[in-house]
Amino acid sequence: MAGAARRVVHAAASGSWTNLLDSDLNLDTARKLSLEGLSGWVAARIDETDAPASIQESALAGMLRKHRRRLAAQEIAWEQALLALRQPFDGIWALVFKGAHLAQDVYPTPAIRPRSDIDLIIEPSDREEVRSRLREHGFERITSIDAPALSVEECFVGNGPGGAPIALDVHIAFSNRPVLREALTIARLRSGAERGRQALAPFHTPGLVDALQIAALHRLGHRRSERRWGWLLDLQYLWLALDSRQRERLVASALERRVGAACADGLREARTLFGTAVDDRVLVELSSHASRELSSRLIDLPDTELAHFLFDLRCQSGGGKRLAMLFQHAFPDRTYMREAFGRRPDGSRRTLAGAYASRLYAGVRKRLSRRA
Repeated sequence: MAGAARRVVHAAASGSWTNLLDSDLNLDTARKLSLEGLSGWVAARIDETDAPASIQESALAGMLRKHRRRLAAQEIAWEQALLALRQPFDGIWALVFKGAHLAQDVYPTPAIRPRSDIDLIIEPSDREEVRSRLREHGFERITSIDAPALSVEECFVGNGPGGAPIALDVHIAFSNRPVLREALTIARLRSGAERGRQALAPFHTPGLVDALQIAALHRLGHRRSERRWGWLLDLQYLWLALDSRQRERLVASALERRVGAACADGLREARTLFGTAVDDRVLVELSSHASRELSSRLIDLPDTELAHFLFDLRCQSGGGKRLAMLFQHAFPDRTYMREAFGRRPDGSRRTLAGAYASRLYAGVRKRLSRRA
């Protein structure tokens, strides 16, 4: 299935559909493309490139068009959601980034960039105020661990105009991974931020150079098995949006922030999948300091929870932060424990000690099942 989906992506990117097999044009391939976040984009490319009738009339194209229509309908809800967020964030500096920003400012059509929430970065000092305002506007904070060494984001859910649900991730740093959030600090993001346009007003958005680094580092912040092709399409469109001076700034900035190899890996993978026109010279220059960049270890880090936890522990700056990370991982805050593990299957409540015991049991059982 992955091989068929890759062939379809190559065909969509090049506009040449002649090398596809009949067996590629099925519903399994469509499902794979949807999982990778590319169903709307491939559907658009089928129409834009005047694909032959055998493609246009295939089961693949039929399902992809259904996905595209659903994404277009959802786009109306996303724009209404951004409007609904203006009041609770009035007077607070907030940066819209990742999917909501890229869909509006970088993609040719917002609806071809699927997303499940709106991501915002705020100053840590504004967190309590934002929590209060969101509660006043009917948003509910869903189960989130209050452990700064482990998580820098909180998820809220509410309803926009017409009752459409809104999922909102509010971050006080770019990433949960220490090595990544130190590369893209809020101060750095603020210095390059721009005022949002149209649906993104009055929020701020990253400058294009920072946006490309965000896209590359966000991808590496996930384990290899979780990295979606759609995130490479983000890099494709961001690279195309940069002019020659911005590309030079990207290289200089990435090397200064010690994320050059991470950016090179994303752009190299985008070139492999989509044919992104990135010169070898740029990739070589970005990779020139790889041995000195701790973030480069994420490229091929073993795809296990333990490997990623130990890497993050190593990247904490100082023994005090490492101890805090270990403690917060072993003993999450009481509110989180009561919300996540405090209820028995029959609906009755556990004691706090029972909640911790339930979490320990669930963790041991999960690891034993993986070994079986």
